[in-house]
Amino acid sequence: MDQLLQSHPCSLATTATVQIKATPTSLGGRYSQEATIVLKIRGAGGILLGHACHAWLWEAADHRALSNFSDGYSTRAGEIRNPYNLTQGTSGSSGGSAVAVAINQATIALGSETHGSLVRPASHLGLYTIKSTPGVISRHGIVAGSFYHDIPGPMARSMADVALLLNIIAGADQHDNLTWTGLGKIPYEGYEAQIAGQSALKGMKLGLPWNSNNIPRSIT
Repeated sequence: MDQLLQSHPCSLATTATVQIKATPTSLGGRYSQEATIVLKIRGAGGILLGHACHAWLWEAADHRALSNFSDGYSTRAGEIRNPYNLTQGTSGSSGGSAVAVAINQATIALGSETHGSLVRPASHLGLYTIKSTPGVISRHGIVAGSFYHDIPGPMARSMADVALLLNIIAGADQHDNLTWTGLGKIPYEGYEAQIAGQSALKGMKLGLPWNSNNIPRSIT
């Protein structure tokens, strides 16, 4: 995958829990080393624009609060707003990365997820993402809320771009023992080859969970 991004030029933003040399993370720490995924992206020719806002307070509140907690608040940058409706949040601590892609500040962005911080912002802003199985992507150099659950992942406007970045950042890392469990499980031909076209849906039956008690009157 070396120099892959040079043939597909793109700019990337990363959530502020990922270590970039001499750049403070969301908790204020500065590190002399960079996260493994950052080194892989640089080695493939990617251009890192910098950190996007990471809502640590949202993550803490989501774990503890029963109701009425701030959706996407950061002490460093304030509330992360949904660019399609500024009265709404982004529903996830990686909301800054999602916003950067949604408003075309970055082609692809990195986020991280304990539970929902990739998939929620992506669903609110019409993006694509994937939370991979632990061990597929190195966690080295990422400030984690939960060491055994936090997983970095790409966010983009197409699944092809998600797969492109996943090809680059996936794989074994000597600094993360869990990645050795993924050996032999990463597609040899790359993740892009696993993206199915519309023809893959032919003959497929999809089920929709239905509870008539929860259906708004306007659509019944």
